Amino acid sequence: MKKNLLVLTLLATASTAGLAQKKNVTSAIMIAKARKPNFVKAKTYIDKATTHEDTKDQAKTWMWRANIYAGLVGSKSEAAAEIKKNTDVAAEVKKAMMMTNKLDTKGKFRSDLKRLAVPMYDATRNKASKSYNEKEFKVAFENFEASQDYAKILGYVDSAGLYYTGRAADVLKDYDNAIKYYEMSRAIEYGGADLYLNLAEAYTKSGKQAESDKVMEMAKTKFPDNANVILDKVKKLLSAKKPAEAKIELEKALAKDPNNYALQYAAGITYNEMEMYEDAINSYKKALEINPKDYNSKFNMSVVYNNVVAEMNSAVNEIDINETAKYDKAKAEMTAYINEVLPFVLATYEVEQEAAIKRILNNFYRLTLQNDKIMK
Repeated sequence: MKKNLLVLTLLATASTAGLAQKKNVTSAIMIAKARKPNFVKAKTYIDKATTHEDTKDQAKTWMWRANIYAGLVGSKSEAAAEIKKNTDVAAEVKKAMMMTNKLDTKGKFRSDLKRLAVPMYDATRNKASKSYNEKEFKVAFENFEASQDYAKILGYVDSAGLYYTGRAADVLKDYDNAIKYYEMSRAIEYGGADLYLNLAEAYTKSGKQAESDKVMEMAKTKFPDNANVILDKVKKLLSAKKPAEAKIELEKALAKDPNNYALQYAAGITYNEMEMYEDAINSYKKALEINPKDYNSKFNMSVVYNNVVAEMNSAVNEIDINETAKYDKAKAEMTAYINEVLPFVLATYEVEQEAAIKRILNNFYRLTLQNDKIMK
């Protein structure tokens, strides 16, 4: 008999404990739903309920934790302000909503979640976009990532948000997250050729060259005529000392897109590598027609002019000393060429005053006997 009484006592105790925890949920709800809700007080009850065995796995518990913490977010009371000093209340709202979403297998709280998620999604997404545009990339990444979690709760695929979460991470050199969100964008086929280029670069920077190469192979298949994809291929060919192959790729691309600055610039580099100096000069001239202020094209074209002059000077020096007429003609042609290109090289020097361009100018002055103009 005593044994039975003991069992009954234990059962009663357990039952009382369970009711006490359910009472915590009820109390939290009543305080939060009052005419003048006290979210700080409601928090003490719901916190207990979300850690106790009897109530921690119930969707209702977490839904109300989300509601109460959302109330704290907007509360201006001193007590709420104290809590917010030490707790990321908005992050707790998100965690509670995600737990609700996970536990609510029957969809009982679907409408409640959406009601709460919509303003949270809008707020974080707008803040993310604003921060990204203002180059506050850490804030942008955190809010883009949060907005993606709210989008999941809403059952919404925010494709642009996914991509820019990756972009923000990329700028922060957080390549693991950049790859994660770029791959998610690729899975839903959002982002075009730029996505593949950014993803490949992120893999390279994270030390995963094999994965980067695979992505670029996919890009070449999907976007064979894209200038940036072609430029990536050209860059690798030039690095591999294969300028002739790079030339073929560039000329095919330029036939379709002659007004592409990047292609013309790359063609200038390629032709110079192949000692096709006139073609290099023409490419840089076209690049400057498209982008007149581009210093790199001006610098490179000055270098090509110097290469032409060096070639002409070698030819002059190879003429037999007895062939005076031939020598004088070749010398005159070189001098005329130098005087023709000198103003361009001098204007380039005046932009940046780089030592390399100064050396070219001094070489031209020496060859044309303008020694008074040589710069120290």
